[in-house]
Amino acid sequence: MDTGNELIQKVIEYIIENYHNDITMAATAELFNMSESSLSKKFKAFTGFRFREYLINVRTHAAADLFVNTSLSITEIADKCGFADSNTMGGTFKKIMGEAPGSYRKSH
Repeated sequence: MDTGNELIQKVIEYIIENYHNDITMAATAELFNMSESSLSKKFKAFTGFRFREYLINVRTHAAADLFVNTSLSITEIADKCGFADSNTMGGTFKKIMGEAPGSYRKSH
């Protein structure tokens, strides 16, 4: 793996470990001593996803896990997974997972 890919792997690990926090591409680029445009291009080339798209996918899959394995409310899960609110999470969740959070919880 070349140095650029190692750096993007570290960015991915950072996202996975911190998805519940307010993560922006600007702050992440600064943290890893990169420009936003460089991070954006390298991230897309390495993962096939845009930075924000990847972050939202990580958050959504974390929420799916919590729906199945906890009795937390939709609002609590949205908060724990870094979504702005439960409405935002609900729409995103349905788009990515194919069903609304409540239905997902019942069927899994």
